[in-house]
Amino acid sequence: MHHKLCNHGMIRFDVMAEDTWNTQGERAQTRLEPVRRLLGEWSGVGVCHDAAVTGHMSLTALIDGSWIQAVETLLDAAGQTGHTELCLYRFDVE
Repeated sequence: MHHKLCNHGMIRFDVMAEDTWNTQGERAQTRLEPVRRLLGEWSGVGVCHDAAVTGHMSLTALIDGSWIQAVETLLDAAGQTGHTELCLYRFDVE
C-alpha cells in the first residue's frame, strides 16, 4: 500500500493511494450485494408508546458502499413528526 504523509496545521495523517481506495470500494460493492435489496424507501404503520404511528425509513449506501445510512421518521395520527432517528451502519466486508 502506498501512503503519502499530509500535514494540515497540527493534524498529520496518511492518505491511501487512489488504487487502494478504488479496490476497497469494488470489494465492498461486491460483498454487499446480499443486503443491497434493503436499500431504498420503506414505510408502514404500527404502534409506538401505545399510539398509532406511520413510519418512514430511508436506507442509503454511503462512501464506498460499506456504510449504510438509515433515517427513520415516525409520524403521529395528525401527520406531525414525533421522532426522527439517523443511524450509520458499517459492514465488515471481509
